[in-house]
Amino acid sequence: MAMASSVAFDVDDIDEAFSQVWRVLVVGGNCAVTGHDEARRLEAAARSRPWPLAPGPCG
Repeated sequence: MAMASSVAFDVDDIDEAFSQVWRVLVVGGNCAVTGHDEARRLEAAARSRPWPLAPGPCG
């Protein structure tokens, strides 16, 4: 990934039980996190956690 480039993240879902659809699109900038202290600071400030890996050939 290029340093300081523009990125987009898009996720959506269909709730068939309630006949509803939702979508979130986030557009912004990014930069590389190269230091351990900076990575720990960002992780502590995050409001979410990474999903655990599912069992299988990749996890």
